[in-house]
Amino acid sequence: MGVQGSSSEIDSAELSLLYVEHAERLQRYVYGKIGCAETAADLIQDVFVKLCCQKKRAHISDLKSYLYQMARNAVVDHYRSTQLERQRQDYRDVMDFVDLSDDRPACDEEASVRQQLDSLMLAVSALPALGRNIFTLRHMNGFKNREVADHLGICQSTVEKNLAQAKGYCREMVTNSHTSRVAA
Repeated sequence: MGVQGSSSEIDSAELSLLYVEHAERLQRYVYGKIGCAETAADLIQDVFVKLCCQKKRAHISDLKSYLYQMARNAVVDHYRSTQLERQRQDYRDVMDFVDLSDDRPACDEEASVRQQLDSLMLAVSALPALGRNIFTLRHMNGFKNREVADHLGICQSTVEKNLAQAKGYCREMVTNSHTSRVAA
């Protein structure tokens, strides 16, 4: 039995009933999307807090559907925030790589490192989509080969084969780029 929307304010008894009726199913739904029970529970708790903070719910015709929509939105927001955090961490990792010490390298050394990094980024962007995804997940996001395979729904041997090809291609492109600059 679901509680249908009306124009009255949401009271604590009604909110408790909604939580008892729907929280567990919503958590399973969110868990299916993100794969982490603790995060799913946190997101559903946030959904109910947001619902509690709404003064009126006259615009809600089907509360159950509304709760699932709020849960979907919470999942999307979660993915956006984790993706943004990964991008920030990738940037910090690259900057840590470039600025390894307080001793500033000579300008030509720094330019060489930046050119190699640019060559690597160009090589990665030129990889076929599957190879690029595998390389990025493995080397930029820190996934293990098994985690990459699970994430992409492919065999671990496919990950290893594509990773070896991607590394070889990137190594060749960076080396050729460096060789052509030295010869020039």
